[in-house]
Amino acid sequence: MNDKNIANAAEQFEMGRRYYNGEGVEQDYTHAALWYMEAAEQGHAKAQFNLGMCYRNGEGAEKDGNQAAYWLKEAARQGDAEAMYNLAILRETMLCEEILYKDMLWWEEVEYIPQTQKLREGLLWLILAAKQEHTEAQKLLNEMRHINYALVDMKADDLIALAGQGEIKGLADYGGRYFSNAGTPVGAARLKLIKSEMPPYSHLKSHFNGQPYFEEGERWPVAKDGKMLDFVFQIFNADDFGLPGKIKLIQFYYDLKKRPYSAKADGWLVKIYENINLDKAVIIDPGYTRSYYYCEIEFEPISPKAKNSNFCSQVGGRPRWLQGDISPNDFQFLFQLDCETEAGLYWGDVGMVYAYYDPNTKETWFDLQSC
Repeated sequence: MNDKNIANAAEQFEMGRRYYNGEGVEQDYTHAALWYMEAAEQGHAKAQFNLGMCYRNGEGAEKDGNQAAYWLKEAARQGDAEAMYNLAILRETMLCEEILYKDMLWWEEVEYIPQTQKLREGLLWLILAAKQEHTEAQKLLNEMRHINYALVDMKADDLIALAGQGEIKGLADYGGRYFSNAGTPVGAARLKLIKSEMPPYSHLKSHFNGQPYFEEGERWPVAKDGKMLDFVFQIFNADDFGLPGKIKLIQFYYDLKKRPYSAKADGWLVKIYENINLDKAVIIDPGYTRSYYYCEIEFEPISPKAKNSNFCSQVGGRPRWLQGDISPNDFQFLFQLDCETEAGLYWGDVGMVYAYYDPNTKETWFDLQSC
């Protein structure tokens, strides 16, 4: 067969596959990529997928995130589940690299796409791949649901409706629908800590220790003496309970060495976000994080009217005091935090942290009781 006379896309794809695997010819990634390109431009889905992976891995072509995404998307639009899954992973990887390593290597040249759009586009293709029974996509999607991923409320039908148009339309304006339950009546939940490795997107999840959520222009909280406070935990509004008022995110920072006991003391911060702009989300590296104590949070919803019968870490509902109720007037209860061994947090032999806020003045209040 004369290679130059091959015009059929299927035969061009086969030539690319043979060169890639070294079947009957000397293995040559460059020749493989060229043949994949010939077939891909004629609409051959598998060739488009393989070409995308060549660009993604730098095999036979210069590593190029834009080209990888383009050809994977072309294959995904034809219903290739493997392309959908790898496009989802590529979008996640590109975003991770953009956030963490903006000044390094090939991803500097990646076309700018708002972070939220990348996340949503990746989620979209992951859902579509899972619906085609792609095993790895289903596994990853289930894991994301299990850990209550902060950006994902799993509105799969809405995303699939967008995908049904044949294009990724409307994603950039999908906006606050990821936090659509903000402002609902107070829900209460016990906090169950799950020790785990810290993922790249810890700042976008509810968790203890590790990296907190920040937006452009913000700085790491410090005490009056200029010392950086320790990040303790953050909780995003979630599907299985609603944070008080219009709160979308609660964070708690604390001086774990000085251990202040009351709101009058320096060395603590309850930080409230009533609005979140995910396109402006950034990671701030303080030079030190308690990543070895990183814990995911699972929520166990309880009635907001129920009075605790056991001491536990809890958000919303009613607190249980160790040494008598000293709730501040006109303030609303936010959370109580018990000693948590997995997260390396101890408030004396028996201790509890309490936090309140005033939705009118935005003032927060803190107290630590121990026995």
